[in-house]
Amino acid sequence: MSLINDALKRAKEAQQQAPPPPPDLPFRPVEPAQESARRSLGLLLPAALAVLALLALLFAWRWAQIRHATESS
Repeated sequence: MSLINDALKRAKEAQQQAPPPPPDLPFRPVEPAQESARRSLGLLLPAALAVLALLALLFAWRWAQIRHATESS
């Protein structure tokens, strides 16, 4: 038991002899990221292309339906 007490005493002495902690430094606000605008365009472009492709397929399908209806009459 005395070994534990000796170790605790040495640890307490070491803490008292340790240099004081550095002064508190003020925090700076986080700077806005420059990549967010580029990243939003990176998602917008594929989404716009997908919408355009779907519209093109819709118009092609409707045109084929109308063409097939006029050929069979």
